[in-house]
Amino acid sequence: MGSEMGYDIYGIDFSGAERAGEKVWVASARDEGDALVVDRVEPASERFGVTERAAVHEALVDFLAGSDAAAVGLDFPFGLPADFVEADDWTDFCARFGERFADPEDFRESCLEAADGTHERRETDERVDALSPYHFVVQNQTFYGIRDVLAPLRERGVPVEPMAGVDADGASETGPHVCETYPAGVLDHYALFREGYTGDDRSAANKRARNFDGIERCTAIEYEDRDALRETVKQDEEGDALDAVLCAIAAAHAREDGYDPGADYDPIEGHIYV
Repeated sequence: MGSEMGYDIYGIDFSGAERAGEKVWVASARDEGDALVVDRVEPASERFGVTERAAVHEALVDFLAGSDAAAVGLDFPFGLPADFVEADDWTDFCARFGERFADPEDFRESCLEAADGTHERRETDERVDALSPYHFVVQNQTFYGIRDVLAPLRERGVPVEPMAGVDADGASETGPHVCETYPAGVLDHYALFREGYTGDDRSAANKRARNFDGIERCTAIEYEDRDALRETVKQDEEGDALDAVLCAIAAAHAREDGYDPGADYDPIEGHIYV
C-alpha cells in the first residue's frame, strides 16, 4: 500500500437486480500504510436500509458523492466498444446514455443489431477475459450502472478514472475517485479460483474460503474481524461479499499506481483495474 495513511477505500459489488439491496455489497477499508484493513462488508440493504433497485442506486450515489474516500472500485462495465459510442468522448457518452437507451433490453438489442448479432468486447474486456458489456449476463449491470450511478456521480463532480479524472471539466479535486474493477480479474492476477466459487455446494464454498485465504497470502490485507468475515464469505453463495473485497483491493491498487491505465488504454471505452 502507499505511504499516505488513513484514507478510505470502498469496493462495491454492483447489481442491477430489482431487489438490488440483497445483491449490492459494500466493502469498507482504510489504508494504514503497511496494510489495507477491511472493517465492514455488508449488503446494501444493511448499509443503506433500502432494498429496491432505484432506492439502492440513489443511496449509493449519495453515499459515494458525500464521502471523503480516496478510491472506489465498482464492478460493472463503464463503457462500450468504441464503434458503438455515438459521442465525442466518454463524458458525453455517459451523460447521454440514459437518453439513448430506454431500458436494459433496448440497450442489449441495440448493441446486438449494431454488431450483427455478435458480442463485441472492449480492449480492456479482452485483456481480463470479461464478458461483452451488453451480454445478457451483465446487461442490467451496465445499463443501470452507467445511467443511475456514473452519470449522477459525474453531475456531482466525482472523478471517474481514467476517462474523467481531476483534470476533466467539472471534476472535483476532493472526494473519491471512481474506477471500474473486475473481481475475476483480481483472482486471475493472483492465480486463485476465478471460476466455480459461486453456488451452494461444498466445492464452491471451499473455493470461496480458499480465495479468501489466498488473498491474505498475496496482498498486504488485514481484517477487523477475520474469522467472522471469512465465514460470511464462505456462506455467501453468490460470492458477492468476496467480490466486494476484491473490488476494494483493485481500487487500492489503482490509486497506488496513480490510476495509470497503461499505453493501450482507449479513452472512449474505459479501463478495468485489477
